[in-house]
Amino acid sequence: SVETKVACDLLGVRILGYHPVAKGALTGAYQLERPDTLPESPSKRYRMRWYLKRNEPLVDALQDVGTKRGKTMAQVAINWSICKGVLPIVGVKDLAQTEENFGAIGWSLTGDEVKMLDEASDRSCEFERGFVLE
Repeated sequence: SVETKVACDLLGVRILGYHPVAKGALTGAYQLERPDTLPESPSKRYRMRWYLKRNEPLVDALQDVGTKRGKTMAQVAINWSICKGVLPIVGVKDLAQTEENFGAIGWSLTGDEVKMLDEASDRSCEFERGFVLE
């Protein structure tokens, strides 16, 4: 929450960002229009479909920024966390993901880009009503 972030900033405490790429949902790896990209497990597939539907504005914004910057969606999402003063904890499956994630450092999003991602995140609704697909 905003209040927690403000309190942490005042106390000099860094927030750890757990799942800054939302278990792959903010990387572009999973796509609603391509069921073959979704997880095989029925429960994981259901949650990923739910998450992607509810967070289209953020996914689209990450893609837009990434395209303009020549960065991947994952790199933009991780850099956004860093720009917000959060220390991201990023899980990886292989060396390629590790190398990709290193592309999130050494540059910073502009204030306008951070604002755009914040606004897209505000329009998304991660935990609005639980995992209920319409």
